[in-house]
Amino acid sequence: MQTSSDASLAGTVKSLGLRGLYRGTSITLMRDVPFSVLFFPSYAYFRQHYFSNDLISGALAGGIAAIAVTPVDVVKTRLQSATSNAGNASALQIAGKVIAEDGMPALFRGVVPRALIVAQLFGITLATYELQKRWIARELS
Repeated sequence: MQTSSDASLAGTVKSLGLRGLYRGTSITLMRDVPFSVLFFPSYAYFRQHYFSNDLISGALAGGIAAIAVTPVDVVKTRLQSATSNAGNASALQIAGKVIAEDGMPALFRGVVPRALIVAQLFGITLATYELQKRWIARELS
């Protein structure tokens, strides 16, 4: 593993090899794909049926999706952490270890701050996107 003083691109490649740059890619996709599958339809639903406000709809959809995928995010963080000593453990093995050591609630550790941060991020992102989309449409007409 790399030391904190050698946490550069070169240090990562030196200590983990070129594959070390992609450590955790699969588990990241296992988090991000379900997040998107939940987020985008939820955003459209909330926007159409409850809130015409892009910021509120985006924040609500982002918060819900973040909560739903938090267990995968916890496993991803442990897998990617240089201090986790995960070695070649699979995501399933890490999840099993988390549950065995700390119980099922440990998979939701940090869920509230994560949901609050992601909600704000996606609310602002979608509101900005929709604003730009309307501005561009107005400029082109």
